[in-house]
Amino acid sequence: MASCLVSVIVPAFQAARFIERTLESALSQTYADLEIIVVDDGSTDQTCAIVERVAGTDPRVNLVRQVNSGVSRARNAAIAKARGAYIAPLDADDLWHPTKIEKQLRCFENAPETTGVVYCHFAVIDEDDCVALPRRIYHAPTGHVYPHLTVGNIVGNASAPLFKRSLLAKVGGYDEDFREGCEDLDFYLRLAECSDYALVPEFLVGYRRSRDSMSMNVAKMERAVAQTTHKVLQRHPTLPRRLLRWRNGNMYRYLALHALMGADYRRGLVLAGKSVIADPLLLLGWALNRTGGRRGLAPSDTAAPPTYYALDPVPTDVEDFRPSRLEARRQAAAARMRIDRRAA
Repeated sequence: MASCLVSVIVPAFQAARFIERTLESALSQTYADLEIIVVDDGSTDQTCAIVERVAGTDPRVNLVRQVNSGVSRARNAAIAKARGAYIAPLDADDLWHPTKIEKQLRCFENAPETTGVVYCHFAVIDEDDCVALPRRIYHAPTGHVYPHLTVGNIVGNASAPLFKRSLLAKVGGYDEDFREGCEDLDFYLRLAECSDYALVPEFLVGYRRSRDSMSMNVAKMERAVAQTTHKVLQRHPTLPRRLLRWRNGNMYRYLALHALMGADYRRGLVLAGKSVIADPLLLLGWALNRTGGRRGLAPSDTAAPPTYYALDPVPTDVEDFRPSRLEARRQAAAARMRIDRRAA
């Protein structure tokens, strides 16, 4: 595999609790030709001091400071400093498996020239780096994925993709109007307007879900989802309306589940009701699948959850989850859809 510089961009705000572990996971990559650009977004904790200490031991780490301006502007500030042919976003509390970048670059080598993004599976981890939820292989399409991204975020988080820097000339950076979440999904949608996606089918990202995670603020996420939907309609007014119906049902279902996980039962019931109104069949099919179509875990499910660094990227205890027949039909329908990339 020919060597080329990969720029890791890390937006950080009040990240002192996790930033050192995050940087260690990036510096431990088996692919070493990296620069790691941390943009501190006006933190008042020890984030900067920790990053400076790590930078003192490894010159690949660089710290940029800015007044608090939001995650999109922090990502863009890092991109402006980046020199690599590939960009790898990494949130300041997430973790990478040591082989992530190497395997994604190898995937690029074997992918068609139209491929601009390579993503991977992820494991949800808790505040102690332990796997918090059963590892499950969600719908993970490749190629022309815009219709799939319209329905839901197939990439799953901000730390999974690796993309070609050259695409920025076509799509620009992260939209700085997104201040409450979904800036990564909006960016993935614009990337999918002009490039294909490929997948490394391994669990190479530890996606941290904690009480302070942006995705756990359901009220903000609901506004961000609505903002994303509005922008999709602006850019593609002729998009099939059934895609938008599926999107609304799926997104309200996602938000309802997060509200219930946070014990906000009233909001969860309201959001579940919105999901039913938007797409009555979706929630019913999902509920039936959860009660009757979900398979159990491998025998190892009784063992203590492993720390992330002990996690095999091809684990044996992946939940055998199969989409409902309704979801499978919709996934197949989305795979047949195309958007006019000339209009992007």
